[in-house]
Amino acid sequence: MTIARHLDEQERQAMMEMGHETPEFLKYMAEDSGNVGDDGNFSLQVLSEALNTWGLRAVPLRSPEAVDYLQDPTYSRRAA
Repeated sequence: MTIARHLDEQERQAMMEMGHETPEFLKYMAEDSGNVGDDGNFSLQVLSEALNTWGLRAVPLRSPEAVDYLQDPTYSRRAA
């Protein structure tokens, strides 16, 4: 939850820089958090930040970096 709140605050600050009275800012403020849902699901950004705390990162499946893992899920870069 801490990461989600932190990202929400960063987004709020970025929106405020465009102006407090803009329709976009007012709409953003009327919406719930996009980083954590009422059902407890977190955004990809939150999950990525959480992984970063352990020195890990999320890589899109279609990224060239993921090719070896798609071909062999037991592939380990350390062993290569």
